[in-house]
Amino acid sequence: MKNLILLSGILLFTITGFAQSDKMLKKAKQKADDINAAIVSVDPGLALTEDQKAKIISIQLERFKELKVLKETQPDNEKRKELAKPVNKKYAKQINKEVLSKPQFKAYQKGKNLKKNK
Repeated sequence: MKNLILLSGILLFTITGFAQSDKMLKKAKQKADDINAAIVSVDPGLALTEDQKAKIISIQLERFKELKVLKETQPDNEKRKELAKPVNKKYAKQINKEVLSKPQFKAYQKGKNLKKNK
């Protein structure tokens, strides 16, 4: 338990250190909260752990940094959008496969679909 708390603390400290701006960190935290809200809307017992939230925030920050480089190096908006698709897909897959359990992933998908259909 101590190791988990220590790991979470270090991970959050690292995330904060690497965040290029408060805006990016807020967006990453919001994404983790959105994922958790979608899961909890289907099954509250499958809520994300603090460790999972920290991992999602870290992954999102990496994604934002990669997209920022694309924005800085690709002036054409349409081409940039096309180049961003595989980046977004890569990080979504990482969250879905490496962070979420199978029941959480299924609840997340169902929760997203319920939100879309409202």
